[in-house]
Amino acid sequence: MDNFEQKIKDSLLCGTDNSAMQKDIVYQRLINDINAKGYYDMKKNRPLKKVLTVAAVFIAVLAVFFTVTPTGRVLAQNIIKYFAPEKQIENEVEGQRGFVNADLYINTINKMGYAIYIDTELYTAEKAGDADIIKAKNIPDTYPIVQMEITQVLNKTPNELLTQFLSENQGKYKTVRNDGEVTYPIKSLKITLIKGSNSRDVYEKIFIVSNNDGGSFVIHQKLFVEAEEGHGARFDNMLKTFEIFTSADYKPTK
Repeated sequence: MDNFEQKIKDSLLCGTDNSAMQKDIVYQRLINDINAKGYYDMKKNRPLKKVLTVAAVFIAVLAVFFTVTPTGRVLAQNIIKYFAPEKQIENEVEGQRGFVNADLYINTINKMGYAIYIDTELYTAEKAGDADIIKAKNIPDTYPIVQMEITQVLNKTPNELLTQFLSENQGKYKTVRNDGEVTYPIKSLKITLIKGSNSRDVYEKIFIVSNNDGGSFVIHQKLFVEAEEGHGARFDNMLKTFEIFTSADYKPTK
């Protein structure tokens, strides 16, 4: 846990329950802001139609620092720990280990939400229908797509989706490999799809993660063979920060 997150935790746990009504109003305002937009992103200049700004988040968070209720403690456990606006994440690429600055992205469109930290120096985050797309910058149009797509399937388990995806992709790729259960970069069921062995042939990885509510998150990395060691490793490094959460006070957006 970094210093920012520890301060949040300490401040919340040391709070009192005075003026409960005002505290619940502050808390609910924060939840409503997030739910109304469905997702949260730190960069104002990202190609997102709806952005919860840095100022709005920190006003709400600072209010929660000093106005804590039992409801607020649920927030602390389930959501607020993801609100460090940025942090350094480990970045191991082609045998070289280091750290990069990454920005927070949160999605709460459905009951089960998730948070992930994104290297915004090299990637953009955008919405595309029900999916969140983390896309590499400056890839020439003549190259295959380089992106990581995150979607949520509400009514299918990881095993059901594994069977479905293996069946759907047979014959479409030279290699359709069931990697089974893996723990790196995230505990999931994994499928690898490869078109061929040439440097620009499509190379894809699908990670299927339980959403802890009877459904699944599907993380689909789209690469090409030459990009697997570079962008593929960076996607994996970001995916290691992927966290699923729910809020006891979640209300579906109308």
